[in-house]
Amino acid sequence: MATGNSLDEISPYLPKIPRTWPQVEKQKHSDQSAHIKTLNAQSKIAETEIEIENSKAWPTLQVGPAVMIEQQGDTRNEMLGVSLNLPLPLFQTNGGGKAYARSNHLKAKKIVELTHAFESHERFEQLQVYESTVESLESSLSTTRLLQKHSRLTKLYERGVISNEVYLDSIEKKLSFIQRKNQRIMTALKSLWNIYKFNGKVMDKDIL
Repeated sequence: MATGNSLDEISPYLPKIPRTWPQVEKQKHSDQSAHIKTLNAQSKIAETEIEIENSKAWPTLQVGPAVMIEQQGDTRNEMLGVSLNLPLPLFQTNGGGKAYARSNHLKAKKIVELTHAFESHERFEQLQVYESTVESLESSLSTTRLLQKHSRLTKLYERGVISNEVYLDSIEKKLSFIQRKNQRIMTALKSLWNIYKFNGKVMDKDIL
C-alpha cells in the first residue's frame, strides 16, 4: 500500500520485528485448545443424559399418609397408615430414551477423537512452517543492515559515482527484499499464533 512517505518516515509506526523468536515445544498435541475443551464438555453432558434416561427406567415410588374411617351404627373407627403408589407398568425400561442418549454420547466422543486427530496434524504442520520460516529469517540480512548498505549507495549516487540506472535498481531490490521479509515475518507470526491456539495458550502468550 502506497502512503507517499519514505520507509524511514513510517518505520517508527510499524510493528517491531522480534529480535529473538520463541522456541516451541515439539510435544504431542494435548487436549487444551478451546475447541477441544468445549467438545469434551459436550461429551460429559451427553454422558449425563444417559444417566438421566437410565433413571427413568425405574418406577417413581410415591409414599404418603393414609386415613381410613369406618362407621357401623354409632361406632366410628379411624385408622391411620401409610400409602404406597407405583405406576403401571411396574417395569418401564425406557429403551428409546436410553438408546438415543447412548447414540448422542458415542457421537460426541467420536467428534472429540476426530477433532483431536485434526488439531494434532495441523499443529505439526504449523510447527514445520514456523521453524523453517524462522530459520530463513535468522539467516537472512537484517533490515537495519540493508538500510545501512543502501544509505552508502545513496551517498555514492549523490556524488555522481553511480548511475541513475544502478541506483534505481538498488531501490527496487531493497523494496523487494523488505516485502519478502515482511511476508515471511507474517507467515511466522501466523503459524506461531496457530500453535498457541492448539495449545490453548492464546490468552497466555505474547506474539510480539
